[in-house]
Amino acid sequence: MERREGNVMAGMSYAQIVNTRNRMLSQNIQMTLDTRHTDLNNNILVIGGSGSGKTYRFVKPQLMQMSSSFIITDPKGELYRDTSGFLKRNGYDIKVLNLLNEDEMVKSSHFNPFRYIQNEVDILKLITNLIANTTPKGSTSNDPFWEKAEGMLLQALFYYVWLEGVPKNIWECKKENGEDDIEEILNRIHNPEIEKLHNVRAVMELLKFAEVREDPRTGAKLDSTLDLIMKDLEKESPNHKAILNYNKSMRGAADTVRSIIITANARLAPVETEAVLSILDDDEIDIPLIGTRKTAIYCVIPDNDTTYNFLVGILYKMMFQRLYYEADFIHGGPLPVHVTFMLDEFDNVALPEDFLSLLSTMRSRNISSIIIIQDLSQIKTRYKDGEHEKIMANCDTMIYLGGNGPGTQKELSELMGKATIDKRTNGETLGKQGSSSRNYDVVGRELMFPDELRKIEGNKCILFIRGFDPVLDNKIESKKHPLWNLMCDAQKGELFDARIERLRKMKSDKQKNSIGFVNEAELAHLELLEKKEKKHYEDEKRVADLLGTELPEKPQQYIFRLDYEELDQLVEQLKEAPPGKIVLDQDLIHKAKEAVDQQIKTENEKQAYIQMNQIDVREFKTPEEALAFSALKKKNFSNPQIKTLLKLVRGDRERMDLNAILETFDPQMDMETIEMMTEMLL
Repeated sequence: MERREGNVMAGMSYAQIVNTRNRMLSQNIQMTLDTRHTDLNNNILVIGGSGSGKTYRFVKPQLMQMSSSFIITDPKGELYRDTSGFLKRNGYDIKVLNLLNEDEMVKSSHFNPFRYIQNEVDILKLITNLIANTTPKGSTSNDPFWEKAEGMLLQALFYYVWLEGVPKNIWECKKENGEDDIEEILNRIHNPEIEKLHNVRAVMELLKFAEVREDPRTGAKLDSTLDLIMKDLEKESPNHKAILNYNKSMRGAADTVRSIIITANARLAPVETEAVLSILDDDEIDIPLIGTRKTAIYCVIPDNDTTYNFLVGILYKMMFQRLYYEADFIHGGPLPVHVTFMLDEFDNVALPEDFLSLLSTMRSRNISSIIIIQDLSQIKTRYKDGEHEKIMANCDTMIYLGGNGPGTQKELSELMGKATIDKRTNGETLGKQGSSSRNYDVVGRELMFPDELRKIEGNKCILFIRGFDPVLDNKIESKKHPLWNLMCDAQKGELFDARIERLRKMKSDKQKNSIGFVNEAELAHLELLEKKEKKHYEDEKRVADLLGTELPEKPQQYIFRLDYEELDQLVEQLKEAPPGKIVLDQDLIHKAKEAVDQQIKTENEKQAYIQMNQIDVREFKTPEEALAFSALKKKNFSNPQIKTLLKLVRGDRERMDLNAILETFDPQMDMETIEMMTEMLL
């Protein structure tokens, strides 16, 4: 008899359990990532409305397959919390670009774009990407002069930082009267023993020196500190790229130059916070390794604030740029490890301005994109003048998970084509010489009309694969994946704080400077955090094993399975554990008992209603259905009406609040109206 852990036999490697060369498309269909066998690209367009299972029934199964490196857009950080521990335990390098808020940013992995600049063209691409992703959607410039002039000033600063570097804390060089000490500034610039910064912080240091100075008596233009720094460089390198761009941007009337400087400051204002500057100080992402070693990079962004999304845009731009270089010039072909860009909430993702071009060329580099949207209208809004069709043209696989967008359903209905059906017509003429006729014909009809697409069952999806007929199949059932339980167990208690990772690196390297920008007090604090993390993970893992948790973020739901005897047994098990190893929080015990009490109460109510109304017990799947039945019965809804409305509270989570149902529906409505409205809400 073979011992099993969850859905997996103990002692087996994950490669023996799942085919890591395949990507799951639906419950019964998988596709290899080897394009030589399929003659298809690996790009996928996933369309599904809210609640259709885009994350739970598609994204998570892809991560469980562990078929590639992943760069994941992760609104709110839910995917990181649910999957990173599992991937880490199976050999993945985990990095997190955390932009949720300033408290979370201090835990983020660092990313320095200057590390990946190889030539002058890369500077131009970086500036273009920065301007594009910090320009509000839909805004247009009436006068392109300002954007171009601002771009030249930024190019001058970026060229200077890339080629020369800026001494750390150069901004502190002040005279007693508060004026810049230009002599000390130039001394630091020319001193080879002083460390030079090549990062965005250095750009901001230089920009602080940019100003328009005028003689108060004559109005003549005076040199600013930045002017003097540039003139000092010009003496040595008159054709320096920084000098050429700076002189072009600073030529003009004082008010014009002042406006250019203000515009550049406004452009970089979101970068000026210490939390963001720290992220951009040095680099821990290590882009080249993504294509040679399995890596998962979670780009955690808030779903209600796009202030810092431009940083993700810069990261994606640098990733495509460097991975293309690695494939073409280092590996001479496809990357050794496939790289998947998991672009959830595609409409809100900051992308390279040439993304459509990249989408058509990434196949040969062993890169693919999974674009996830709610409706086709989202890409039509983002890419106008028919350019959205390039996305559909360059995604050889499209998956429809369901939704209510009539435009999307119409387009997909046309894509599905027509079916041939037999048509029979009967005719009859009445009268003294009556006659009858029967005709047979073959006609075409849409394989699925738009209204039929709208009404596909919640567990169904439709696959469109280039060269094949459309396929109607079940959506992926994540809990049936062989590695589902292992993923949940591994995730229990998993934490990520890049500062702790830096501390561990420092210990292994025995070099204090490898941690970067951390003082002695912070080091002591990080060591405590590291110890706490280890103990927290060990304790939480043991709790997970004892409780048999399946959803790590919601263990309280599974305490519902305990009766009093089981709960007491669990508590005794924990009391007998070695001292200091694990302690079940008293508050958790209290909550568990409350949960059990509530469960018993709800079960009693359900049974009472079932007996009173003589309803088949099999019709109730959850206590919520019983409570909904009670409330609807009191409002004089008939049993057929109630049976239809109960669909609204079924599923993995409550689809519609009971009060909302009572406000929306009335027992005086006919059954046809109730059924139609219910289908629309589903």
